Amino acid sequence: MLMILGSGRSGTTWLAKLFDSHPDVVYRHEPDSIHVNNDIPYLPDVSKISDHLDEAATYIEELKRVRAIKSVGHQPPFSKNYRTSATEWVHRLAVLAAKAWERSSIPLGLTVPDMSGTNRSSCYYVIKSVNSLCRTALFAAAVPSLRFMHLMRHPCGVVASRIRGADMKLMSADTYLESLFQLPEATRYPYDYKDMAARTLEEQLAYSWMLCNDKVALDMDGNDAYCQVIYEQLCEDLGTELPRLFDHADLSWDSQTDDFIETLKGKGSSHASYFSIMRPPTSATETWKMELDGTQIDRIFSVVEHAQSAAVQAVVARSPQIKNTT
Repeated sequence: MLMILGSGRSGTTWLAKLFDSHPDVVYRHEPDSIHVNNDIPYLPDVSKISDHLDEAATYIEELKRVRAIKSVGHQPPFSKNYRTSATEWVHRLAVLAAKAWERSSIPLGLTVPDMSGTNRSSCYYVIKSVNSLCRTALFAAAVPSLRFMHLMRHPCGVVASRIRGADMKLMSADTYLESLFQLPEATRYPYDYKDMAARTLEEQLAYSWMLCNDKVALDMDGNDAYCQVIYEQLCEDLGTELPRLFDHADLSWDSQTDDFIETLKGKGSSHASYFSIMRPPTSATETWKMELDGTQIDRIFSVVEHAQSAAVQAVVARSPQIKNTT
């Protein structure tokens, strides 16, 4: 079983669908946004995670069973070894019917069964989340057999996409600053809540990105179940990087993944929607350089230069700072 985690707009859905292309994978798309457990802290103090281990282990098992259409119907679909050709088509029709019903005026929260029949032994679960990123160390302690991939995208790319999403009314601009400053990790940085709350949205988003990704990288340092992934590096060298990630997940390579990669490479990027993953791998790696002005970029770098973990520092260093020339 694998969890793919990252900050919102880091490419987690894209990476998760690359794994979903494997015929043994049962994919759960953000099930923690559907089956919510607020009793488990979203920002746990790593020194106190032992207080929540049993509940966290139970919660992960519950997430595997979430079959709401949002969680199981993320497109595109892929053929699975645990379904027959007949149940494969039944499943796809069920997903389409449930999506159509959910768009009606009377949404009922329909669920779609996996239709795995007696072939459950071949199932490999992949859970993707952006809400539970800072729970990584807690989940790792609760379920030692669980494997993790922590996807990090350049902070300017994340911030630009978050701002665009907020402008389009597709995403919240909430940065949860008050909660972040209650973490003991907040003392690592030269800011207090009052200072950061008075700063620009891009600075607040950059701070949230830095603190959360630093926390996970430092909490999980040395854990063999944990794998760091740099989004831009993955996009630029997909043929080498993705097989490495499959090895970490203990999944064999399959030709269906090759086919999906070729499909992505053949897609145009100019008309892709905000949430679409159907675009060439490198099409979104540096769009932030056109979306953010020099002042915004300088503000983001002035925050993330305080990153504490080598992993987060490496992400920031992949793209040189563009100085404000205005």
